[in-house]
Amino acid sequence: MTYKELYLTSKKTLKLNDIESYSFEASQLIEYVFKMDKTSLIIHYNDNVDESLLSDFNSCLYRRLNGEPLQYIMGYVNFYGARFIVGKGVLIPRFDTEILVEVVENHLSLNKKTSSVIDLCAGSGAISITLASIFKNSRFFGVELSKKAFEYFRKNIDLNHVSNITPVLGDIFKVVDTFANESLDVIVSNPPYIESSVIPTLQKEVLQEPEMALDGGKDGLDFYRKIINLWTPKLKKGGFVAFEIGENQEKDIKSFMQDNNYSDINFYRDYQGIIRVISGIKNF
Repeated sequence: MTYKELYLTSKKTLKLNDIESYSFEASQLIEYVFKMDKTSLIIHYNDNVDESLLSDFNSCLYRRLNGEPLQYIMGYVNFYGARFIVGKGVLIPRFDTEILVEVVENHLSLNKKTSSVIDLCAGSGAISITLASIFKNSRFFGVELSKKAFEYFRKNIDLNHVSNITPVLGDIFKVVDTFANESLDVIVSNPPYIESSVIPTLQKEVLQEPEMALDGGKDGLDFYRKIINLWTPKLKKGGFVAFEIGENQEKDIKSFMQDNNYSDINFYRDYQGIIRVISGIKNF
């Protein structure tokens, strides 16, 4: 069997099993198992596969067909040009979340000063670690409740060689008291925002991820209410807040922010044209 034949066969199998990105995932699995990149796969497309690794490939394919996310199988995900270790127990960073990082990066770049930044519901650390690697003179904190996710957070700090970030294991609504009022320049968060009733209807791949990282309560807005109410006093006057949000949540979250003395509220769309990020400035 050649790599071309393996690719075509696995692509067809994934498609028949309703895997949406079947072409991409077939090539990703081949590259992962046979330790190739896109270029080497093209070069060796008509060569015979390494048969000693076929059983490993079939095992990975079987796991994918049974609903395990591709990123869990490979053990990593690429995000904002860096690699992050992921696995069962931690939310997989999504491409759309890069927009949130970009919004905060642009804000920090414009301000051109040393800042104190906190990432609430940090998960794998993709947001805070990415920003910390860019703004090496600023101080970052990342708060995560799940012990499993926190382990990945710490591994990713080591993997990406960032030293200006402090990982905090704890409940964001309890550790808030350990931060002084008006001590933070930026609050960034990608909190759970899916309505509780919608959780059972999600794709089987998504259901493999931790529910606590998905469930935003009855209307999906629980975390926004609490974060804005409890953490706003910790933000300096003129401080910046940015959230990733769910579809059609922008009006409610804007209202929460306005009620808590935020202005200059802006929306940012994802690659499908959906409003995915909201930001604002705490008034003086």
